[in-house]
Amino acid sequence: MYTLGIWPRFRRQIHRLLYWEYWPSWVFYLPVAPLWIIKAIEHRGVFYFTQVNPAMRNGGMYHVSKMQIYQLLPSHSYPKTILIQGGTPEQLLQDFKEHGFTYPVIVKPDLGLRGIQVQVIHCEQELTAYHHLASYEYLVQEKIPYENETAIFYIRHPEQAQGRITGITGKEFMSVMGDGQRTLRQLLAQTPRYAMQIERLANRQNLDIIPQLGESICLEPIGNHNLGTMFLDWSYRASPALLEVVDSLCRQIPGFFYGRLDIRFRTWEELEQGQHFSIIELNGALSEPTHAYDPRHSFWHAIKELYRHHTQLLDIGAYNHWQSPCTQTFRENFYELRSHFRKVRCLRR
Repeated sequence: MYTLGIWPRFRRQIHRLLYWEYWPSWVFYLPVAPLWIIKAIEHRGVFYFTQVNPAMRNGGMYHVSKMQIYQLLPSHSYPKTILIQGGTPEQLLQDFKEHGFTYPVIVKPDLGLRGIQVQVIHCEQELTAYHHLASYEYLVQEKIPYENETAIFYIRHPEQAQGRITGITGKEFMSVMGDGQRTLRQLLAQTPRYAMQIERLANRQNLDIIPQLGESICLEPIGNHNLGTMFLDWSYRASPALLEVVDSLCRQIPGFFYGRLDIRFRTWEELEQGQHFSIIELNGALSEPTHAYDPRHSFWHAIKELYRHHTQLLDIGAYNHWQSPCTQTFRENFYELRSHFRKVRCLRR
């Protein structure tokens, strides 16, 4: 197992300290806490926000199954996906073949958060190894061949005829360009964002390979911030044509008013025409405005974006709650939330 020396670890920690996008999530959300307290007093409740997306369990905030969310989507709009509930490897491989999967595939926990335990599987041995280690339900999903990925934040108030795109995130995957002299490890070390991933990558692949001159290598195809992907603010791309495609799609999802669509697509022009794209994930109330993680934005700009989105979240949740009050009690919601955090802790181990 590869481990970093003391000096590289020190430099990594300094980089984390200087750039807010790597700070603990509670630092990011703490300034928004007063908004939640004020709204809770105003609407005389704590968990009313779970009504923001009535079709999703807890509005998509916690303890929600990704598979159940996929089943809300139009069948043509997301990758082929199956839920694995456990069993012997032989049963797993049988299910895999019966559904016509071919490698590579994506595996991820059915209850997940921020890319935890998400992997690309290239062969039967890797799938069996993942299955043996997984103590949780997980999804096997076909890998969409399109190279581009974006995250589009969509909000529609139940009284509005049309929704809005409130942010678009572009994703720059962790890739290096070979010079024919330096190893992958050395190339990664040139970029602080990538250098923080060396230890993780070295434990699963050989970083001592020397790429050829001009050879581009993508070391992490999962578009997650915690896995080295850079998030860019592409909100300027929110054209009327794109809104028409996204709004038409989201209105086909029953009881969906607030969330983020993570989309793989071939070209931006085709996406605006509603062609050659696939929704790899739909997030509900827990969605982050990931465009705020653009390194060009300040910490306070990110707080402003989070405040703007959470205001909409709480207002829509309150509106839906008063139209059709939630039947779950405070006690039931509390235990659901506690169960969610326990399962997430298990995923991190």
